[in-house]
Amino acid sequence: MPKPKKTKKLSNTVEVSRPVYKFYLGKGNNEDLVRQVLLTRSWWAETDDKERNNLLWQQWTPSREYYETFQKPQSICSHLAGNIELHSKLNLYKNVCQYLQKNAFKILMPTYQLFGAEKVKFENHFQYLSSNSAQKPLETEADQSPELLPSLKPKTDPAPNLKNGSKLQFNSERVPVEFQVTKKNLNKKNLWILKPEGLNRGHGIVVVSSINEIQQHIDECRKELPDIKTRSKSNPQKTVVAKPTIEQIVNVHTNQQFLIQKYIENPLLFDGRKFDIRCYGLMTAKGDCYVYNRGYLRLTTNKFDLDSKDPAVHLTNNAVQKLLETYCGYEEGNMQSFAELDQLLQEKTHEPTYFTSVLWPKIIQSVTDAMASVSKRIIGKYACQNCFELFGFDFMITDQLNHILIECNANPCLELSSPVSWWLLPELLDDVFDLTIDRTFSISQNKQKGVFEPKTLEYWRKTPPEERKVIGMRFQAQKVERKNEFKMVIQGWKVV
Repeated sequence: MPKPKKTKKLSNTVEVSRPVYKFYLGKGNNEDLVRQVLLTRSWWAETDDKERNNLLWQQWTPSREYYETFQKPQSICSHLAGNIELHSKLNLYKNVCQYLQKNAFKILMPTYQLFGAEKVKFENHFQYLSSNSAQKPLETEADQSPELLPSLKPKTDPAPNLKNGSKLQFNSERVPVEFQVTKKNLNKKNLWILKPEGLNRGHGIVVVSSINEIQQHIDECRKELPDIKTRSKSNPQKTVVAKPTIEQIVNVHTNQQFLIQKYIENPLLFDGRKFDIRCYGLMTAKGDCYVYNRGYLRLTTNKFDLDSKDPAVHLTNNAVQKLLETYCGYEEGNMQSFAELDQLLQEKTHEPTYFTSVLWPKIIQSVTDAMASVSKRIIGKYACQNCFELFGFDFMITDQLNHILIECNANPCLELSSPVSWWLLPELLDDVFDLTIDRTFSISQNKQKGVFEPKTLEYWRKTPPEERKVIGMRFQAQKVERKNEFKMVIQGWKVV
């Protein structure tokens, strides 16, 4: 490991190291914010050399070949090779189910892959909910076109299909636990979320309530996915769509899988709008895992309507909401803080801090369970001793005040689109680096001393967008004596 070069003494108590470590930043997801936070550490400098650097930070997880040759103790990558164990919706679901067993459905909605035995189980679940609801009972595959929900991989489907024209009879004592947790009185519309695997930012996601809708959307996605994937892999910031190749089109038709997840029909609403909760988990290749003690709400722009087919009514993703003309009509960036959620729940529970004192500890436990469920599989097959990953976990709250884990994202959004994100994201990154690169690379022990007064959310709300600047980082101007908001929940792969 290279040693820091000689330092220049600025006063009796201050020494500043000259740049000695190099970081490489990939384009996209507000890499400028990452740059600003890194450059507050005077011993770091940026390089355009992707191969020779001490820190590789980019949106995409590097290739398998990268990790196969990654044996540099003085280098760090911002992704763990096995992160698909969490950021794949299906893998997350299966891992948590295996880890928590029946208790998993206290925080998960049933999720199926539309292929093979999983497809048949979904069909049975759909019919189970339809049997005593206003929905027409599920038609069997024999009553539909033979192309209904086709196997999307060139394999023989080994699972039996529903019998001709017959309706399933459910024995209440033998109903699968996934069926039991979706109570019929809370799922009268029998709504489901359908999405293609491997895409983010709301691409290809729809709410469906019939088999015909599922088939229609799959057909439409087959036409659009080659364009989406070509654009996202070449440059996610560009809106120009590259023409897909024949090979890409064939791959989508034969390999693209779809997931379907039970839709939460009774969400808790914020001012009549749907919202979810974004929070963060940090995992390191050494088996130390943390949950960030701050987060925020992401809200829709339009009022919630269970009968609406508009994706913007149902999806809280900023990538979806910012396309609306009425975006930011209620609040800047469609974001609110946990304090606002406490105020909302006070009216319902008569407790002033119900979210932060009751629900938030439960969410922290659920994030811990999710990270514990993957254990060492998260680092993949190859050595990456100093690598780490910042994950964004998304939860929803039902009107019965139960929290539901929706998904986990690698490469969570770092855009500074509201006072809430200005208040949170710079310090989040500073805390990430405090637990990762600052502990891997030696720095001068004579750090600058002083106390910085943390800025409040109200400060950022009063500061005009054009005047907002990244401030309060640990090594910016005076040394900031600020508590790291990450809480260790797993140490050396063992829950603490």
